[in-house]
Amino acid sequence: MRQLARYDEAQRARTLAAALEAEGIESRVEQGRDGRFVVWVYDERDMEAARSLRAHYEAHPEDPRFEEARKLAVARRLQRQQQADSVPSRQPPSTPAVRVRVVTIRLGGLTLLLIGASIAVTLWSGFGKDGEVAARFLAASPELMARTGGHPSLLDVLGSEPWRLLLPMFLHFSPLHLFFNAWWLKDLGSIVESLESTGRLALVVVLSALVGHGLQLAWTGPAFGGLSGVVYGLLGYVGVRAKLDPGSGYRLPRSIVVWMGLWLLLGFTPLLGRIANGAHLGGLVGGALAGLLGSAVARAQRHRRG
Repeated sequence: MRQLARYDEAQRARTLAAALEAEGIESRVEQGRDGRFVVWVYDERDMEAARSLRAHYEAHPEDPRFEEARKLAVARRLQRQQQADSVPSRQPPSTPAVRVRVVTIRLGGLTLLLIGASIAVTLWSGFGKDGEVAARFLAASPELMARTGGHPSLLDVLGSEPWRLLLPMFLHFSPLHLFFNAWWLKDLGSIVESLESTGRLALVVVLSALVGHGLQLAWTGPAFGGLSGVVYGLLGYVGVRAKLDPGSGYRLPRSIVVWMGLWLLLGFTPLLGRIANGAHLGGLVGGALAGLLGSAVARAQRHRRG
């Protein structure tokens, strides 16, 4: 058994040990005579991987995988205790069917594509000032606008050109509008692509856009744009998955919750001017519904495997 690290706080040592366990590295935490907490690794062959993980932990303690590993380690201990209490003492408790997901969050292909397309369309339209280009990305086509006297309903769009509800996400009207949406999409989209798949991210994006843009269209008409509805949909999805399915590895960064929550509230005040509040609220609801469904499916799949 080899010493890996020493910390003044027990939680730091236990979090590292939980992350090691998630990687299949057997370890233990003991308090030394000096009061510090020592992380030990049992197998010498695991030391190189353990040192690499420790270095990453000390450089990036805010990485979501460490907090998720700690929470899941606590959950496993509670589950083992519950099983021990319910099984006769002559029978050893069975191994808990809990699997920790530890994934490095990287910028995904679809996330990058959505950001790149938004930048390209926004610059092409001159931040929406080129009316002819901007009209290509509104929630209703010029032809439908003409047929409905400039006031197409949601049913008009769904009945003749439902794909138009996806297009406003690419159109932005100011550099700040584009920057914040792209920044939040980079974080949230990459989380979904890394923990699940590009296909799952695509489903959440489509559902959030349909619900959010549909609500905005019904609320104010087709003249709106931005990734905000999709971003709030991802906020709802990741938040619900993190809450209902800890084994998924999802964790919602606090900074995103604070900033996006503040932005959502300010949208209902005169301070920000004209804001697509319908897209924000609808996207959030659509993403949360997708999170509920995703959590239920994941739990059912683990139950069948277990």
